[in-house]
Amino acid sequence: MSVRLVAVYNSEDKKHHIYITNIQKDGLNAKDIAKLYG
Repeated sequence: MSVRLVAVYNSEDKKHHIYITNIQKDGLNAKDIAKLYG
């Protein structure tokens, strides 16, 4: 199984949120991953 690391800056928290997912880049972009897992 291949996975990817996604980091998105959250301006409310003033820090990065980091996610590990098996959803590929062509499936969802980083902001969509953050919405899904956040």
